[in-house]
Amino acid sequence: MASVMDGLKQQSIVASKQGGENKLGDLFWYSISNQLITREDLKQKFDEANVDHQWLPNPIRISDAFRRATGEIQKKQKKVPTNDPTTFLNFLIREVYYDHKRVQRNIVIEKVNKKGKSLEYNSTATIIEFHKDDGTISITTSGSSDEGEQKAKSLAYEAKGLFETYSKNYDAQTLRIMVKNILDSMSPTAVRPHGGVV
Repeated sequence: MASVMDGLKQQSIVASKQGGENKLGDLFWYSISNQLITREDLKQKFDEANVDHQWLPNPIRISDAFRRATGEIQKKQKKVPTNDPTTFLNFLIREVYYDHKRVQRNIVIEKVNKKGKSLEYNSTATIIEFHKDDGTISITTSGSSDEGEQKAKSLAYEAKGLFETYSKNYDAQTLRIMVKNILDSMSPTAVRPHGGVV
């Protein structure tokens, strides 16, 4: 039976010899679960691992944290049932205005009537404004006791809480991009989980 080395030679693949052993290279397999980490904690991890700070992600922009927080509440709010079994609500986030001082996003209620096959929209159910100068958020509601508007109000306050988290923490996707950038600087050969080169 031919050895692995013979097989490599037949395929014109050159293996390096280190420490008396034939070696093609190192396999680095990793995954990053959903988690949050502050910039300070990430810097500390870099120091512990002797990694240059040039690889740190850019500082968190608070306007991006605001957009992320408000965008996240929309993902979970599709086909919300109402007291009427023929009607459900969708809660949509729409950016209405932005400039160098503020960003305004509205929670829009889309009311879907399956029986009447119709749509109604409340485009100002709740208005969320982010003030860039002091990093604060203001929430404006109509004061209505309507179930949809009450839900929109609670979503706005949920987004405000998420903003507090996202304005201070990197998410897992940012960490994945950071690790990929570090690995790419080493000119690796990517491989598929089930074999083969990407």
